Amino acid sequence: MKIRMLMLPVFAVCVLLCRAQSAGEVLLDGEGTSLSPYQITTVQDLLMLAQATNEQGLEFDGQYFELMNDIDMASAPCFTGLGADPLHPFNGIIMGNGHKLMNWSLHECDQGGFVVWLGSKGELDGVLIDASCTFTGVSSFAPLVCHAAGIVRSCNNYAAINGESDLAGICCYTEREASIENCYNEGRIYGAGGGYLAGIVAINNGVVVRSENLGCIVAARGAMVGGVVGENTGAVSNCVSSGSLTGYGVIGGIVAVAKPKSNITFSLCDAVLKSYADYSQVGAAVGRSEYDVTYSNVYYDYQISLFNKEGSKSIWAKTTAELIYDEWDGSRAWTRAKGEYPQIYSMSHHEAAKLAAAPVVFAQGDTRFHVTQAAQLAQAEGVTWTVKGGHGVFEIDGSTLQVHPRDEFTSAILQATCGTHVKEIPIYNMGLNTVVDVVENLLAVKTSTDFNGDHVTDVADVNLLINEIMYHRGEPGEFGDMDVDVDGKIDVADVNQIINRILGL
Repeated sequence: MKIRMLMLPVFAVCVLLCRAQSAGEVLLDGEGTSLSPYQITTVQDLLMLAQATNEQGLEFDGQYFELMNDIDMASAPCFTGLGADPLHPFNGIIMGNGHKLMNWSLHECDQGGFVVWLGSKGELDGVLIDASCTFTGVSSFAPLVCHAAGIVRSCNNYAAINGESDLAGICCYTEREASIENCYNEGRIYGAGGGYLAGIVAINNGVVVRSENLGCIVAARGAMVGGVVGENTGAVSNCVSSGSLTGYGVIGGIVAVAKPKSNITFSLCDAVLKSYADYSQVGAAVGRSEYDVTYSNVYYDYQISLFNKEGSKSIWAKTTAELIYDEWDGSRAWTRAKGEYPQIYSMSHHEAAKLAAAPVVFAQGDTRFHVTQAAQLAQAEGVTWTVKGGHGVFEIDGSTLQVHPRDEFTSAILQATCGTHVKEIPIYNMGLNTVVDVVENLLAVKTSTDFNGDHVTDVADVNLLINEIMYHRGEPGEFGDMDVDVDGKIDVADVNQIINRILGL
């Protein structure tokens, strides 16, 4: 049955839609089948569907809907999503065909998304959230789906999210039966509260596969930050984390907290990780891991992401050169272009993804925390490199980052630009007189190391290292005997925590 009601006022259309639904009819073009889906052409159509799901409790089991074009949401300030009643989740199938929701503004909303509750029979396929959308003051929120028990496939978010707690670029919560596939987040996520912040899913109990986060994520307080997933008890496979991650607490390049029964495979982190507190809760792949977690073929760029906490569990540190030139031990989901980071095929056409794949290749033995030799900058099409700050210690000469160390510690921002997209890599040089032979990397001690030759890692070693750093920064070295974690022993966590506090990183 095909009935067009688009010339009526929105209120009248909603009333007629509800009346028709009581008789089993829908006032949209189409038949609701896979061959003839109901057609969503205007914001009025979407508002009719929202009222049917939210006020009438209709779930639309097995019925198909199709976005016919981009939808401008500017005239729908009260739209908070479809299927807002958890007792009546949306169980229809929406085919977005790559069309966008534009100018959608949502403020001070708790539990929201394009679909709030997606039932086990529901599917959301090919819906995009445009960068023109604004989400502020939100909690338990993701632009595409809040709670998912069904399938979210080929959905992208480009909009920034500024909220409180439990925020993600694609889906906030997933149930065991849920599947998030081929999804991509480019939007910046800022959380002012606690909970979890993640590029794809905040709390995952289902499957997240072939998905990629390029959005920067910043926790202003104690929220736990995950590049792909915040808390995970499900499966994460063939995923990429490239957007920078910053916070005060737990930070995981791929997963913030891996709970029992977690499974993480064939995934890569090349993101910059930064803690405002200390790095004892930071991991390039997983920030905090509990028992009974399975890892397989999980990689990170040691020269960029640095912090490995699970090296004995198939989480492998690789240099940039190894990642971009060696044969990639991944599935068919990955690209294999020489000189670029591996990417998910379905994401590689994005301009931001091309920028993320363009590496800076530091010399052997260097990391971004201690650059002592010239580094090679990728010369990808449309990508330009600049350096901000550095007091002349760092400069760009053609395709090379040159280093001219001074006596003192120096920091700078290496910046790559492609179109409107920017990638920033903080870089440092410890200074000519820094005692770099004390430990391989002053800011990422990977194993217990004896500094003073007595074959014991103890308080004296920590004091020696700290005071040497302070001296060569022109500051008094006054650190006495101390155990930072107050656990009765000096260990790797103490070393990393103290050093990073000193350097203000």
